[in-house]
Formats: sequence, structure tokens, C-alpha cells
Amino acid sequence: MNKQYQIKDKPDRYKRTISQSCISKNLEISTTNAELQQIWQLRTKEYNKHYSEFSCNDDDNYDQEALVLYSKNQQAQVVSTGRIVYDSLQGLPADIIVKSEVDKLRMQGLTIAELSKLAISEEASGILHEYIQSFYNLTLYQNIDSLIFICKSKSATIYKRLVGAKVLVNSIHYSYGTDFTFSLLEWRIKESKYHQAKKLLEVVA
Repeated sequence: MNKQYQIKDKPDRYKRTISQSCISKNLEISTTNAELQQIWQLRTKEYNKHYSEFSCNDDDNYDQEALVLYSKNQQAQVVSTGRIVYDSLQGLPADIIVKSEVDKLRMQGLTIAELSKLAISEEASGILHEYIQSFYNLTLYQNIDSLIFICKSKSATIYKRLVGAKVLVNSIHYSYGTDFTFSLLEWRIKESKYHQAKKLLEVVA
């Protein structure tokens, strides 16, 4: 029997059980403060290597409107993490920088959420595809139409290729204390080539 996790303190439409079958076998859902403490430590460690102006710790209130995933190594140490932030009265992290673009999606009547705070240590390299699969399963399960996320502009091609994401804003005009340009991307789940490929595999099977 699949384990069930209750999403707590979320907007009413997200107060539902999430089946572990949505999540890759190597990932877990954070449900305790102790787990979040380890996740914050990993975020700080990984993001401080590259970004001087990222908020990584417990001052990030969006964790309260998110489903946070993580993986551990054999020593039970958190070695990767990523989250889906659900749209709420608080808004999404991207609203701070590009609210007008996010509002355009809301005005289309779309249910949106944001992928953020992906941190993968060298020890967990290669696990990105498991996060992508889990995020995909979760959005279908929760009837989310669109996932948005901010990434380095030079990485946009990777997500275009992996999931069929499209660039909404080429430059958000904020660099997180780096010399890089960052873009806003959208993964329109059921319209993406990732979804079409999954449906084709179901037919072939």
C-alpha cells in the first residue's frame, strides 16, 4: 500500500493527499522541521558556491506554501532538494521580480505553480531526471496547468530539450549577485513534448 502524505497549511484546493507513487523512489517529501533544517543547510552550501544574493534559509516563507522534495545518501545526509511552490495569497517567488509576466498566466485562468530552490550536490549528480519526473507526476495529480521557473539563460536550452519549456522572459534583469543573465521559463505540462512523449509510451506499452 502506498504511503500517503498530507499537505498541510496549503490553500484549500491543495489540501489533498499526495501518493508516494507520484515521487521517484529516491526522493522523499519533507514533512518535518528537522528535515527542512537539513534542506536549508544544503541550499546554503550549494547556492553560496555560485550566488551571493539568494535567500536559502528559514527566512524563505515560501516553503510554507510548497511541497519540498529531497534525497539522502547512505549516511542519511540530504544531498539534493527541489520544491513546487503553490500559488496562494502570498504569491510566488517569481512575483517579486516579474509579477506582470506571472499575472499574464493567471489572467488566462491557469492554475500555476513554481519550481524553485533546486540544489543538487556533486554526490547526487544525475538525479535531475528524477525531480523532473516527480514534478511532472505531481502536477498531473494536482491538476496544475503550468509550472514556471527561473534559471540561468544559458541553461534554458537544456530545459527546452528535456521538457519542452518555453522562455517567457529572456532576461529578468536580476542577477542574484552574479555575472549571469537569468530567464523566466514556463513548462505548460499537457502541451509539452515531454507530456506527448509520455502519452506515446503509454500507447506503445
